[in-house]
Amino acid sequence: MQRSLIPVACVAATSGVALGAVVTFDLSGFESRDFAGDPDNFLFELVPSEPQVFITHLAWDVNLTTFSPSWADEVTITITDSVGAQAVIAPGIGDAFSVQNENYSGTSGTGLLFRQDQAAYLEIHERGFDDLPDAADALFEEGSWLRLEVLTGDFDIKLVRVPTPGTIAFLGLGGLIGTRRRRV
Repeated sequence: MQRSLIPVACVAATSGVALGAVVTFDLSGFESRDFAGDPDNFLFELVPSEPQVFITHLAWDVNLTTFSPSWADEVTITITDSVGAQAVIAPGIGDAFSVQNENYSGTSGTGLLFRQDQAAYLEIHERGFDDLPDAADALFEEGSWLRLEVLTGDFDIKLVRVPTPGTIAFLGLGGLIGTRRRRV
């Protein structure tokens, strides 16, 4: 079972913005764990309050600590929009070694579309090699953030933690056991 630094249902950030504004998410305390799609990863649903929101640019400023033998260039943030397009951020790319509270920053143009009626996701994961399966390979230290620049009107956007399939199955099993009646 994954030990997380945040509650299972959390809102990492909420911000009302206008045309050309930015939304900033605090990544402090989140971990990079396993390859994309693994249930141990931090997976968030991006939920806009407007029918659709167009993201034009991404920016990040993160402080990474990796757990040996993991390398900084394996840490990845993937944002998948409502129509399946992806933006992949590898902040430590090229640093094929372990790091301690190392700062990485950058920007990237993008064309991501977030819609209320179709899910969009942000996942923190490993790429290339997973040195510590089912455990944290890296940690986003205090002061780490990801920023989305918005083209469209006023909205709120939230990062909502998506429960892992294991958690959902466990809760379902508990419900079955709880509703079982004993015959006397």
